[in-house]
This record gives sequence, C-alpha cells and structure tokens, in this order.
Amino acid sequence: MNTTSAAPQSKEQLAAALFAMVREVIPRKLQDGFAITPQTELADLGINSMAKISLAFKMEERLGIDVSRLGEAMADVRTVQDVIDLVERAVAQ
Repeated sequence: MNTTSAAPQSKEQLAAALFAMVREVIPRKLQDGFAITPQTELADLGINSMAKISLAFKMEERLGIDVSRLGEAMADVRTVQDVIDLVERAVAQ
C-alpha cells in the first residue's frame, strides 16, 4: 500500500503539514494544549535525535521527500521554522 500523499502546493499547506507531523512525534504529555509556533524550539517539545529521525521518515512518507537529500541538516534543526525551511529547500531541489 502506498501511503505517500501529494506534496502540499503552497508554503502555508507545507507548514500546516509539518506542524501536524511535529505534533505526532512529540511526547504525548506535551500534545494537549501546547502551542506550536515556527519559533518553538524542538527541544522544548521533547524532540530528541530519535524523534528527529522519526520526523524525517514521516516527511519522506507523506511529502515524498528523499530523506537522504536532507543529509545531516536534519540533525542541526533547532526550531519548527528550521524544519519548514529545510523541507522547502528539499522540495525546491
């Protein structure tokens, strides 16, 4: 079964898709009532290196982004906006 969906068409759609994926990888205790903004630090959401890997694979599955194209940049992201910027660059390539 192919679960890859079409890539979002606009920056707003891309951001919304990424916000949803970030919410999926944060610890359950933080999911309710925690406002996530582009400036939110991933560490504040409890996203560690393993969660970043999970997020990268969600992006590959849902957005069709080849995780290998993200390279080591995924390890360096610090905020939700960093993730959005990284994906925008990957989609543009």
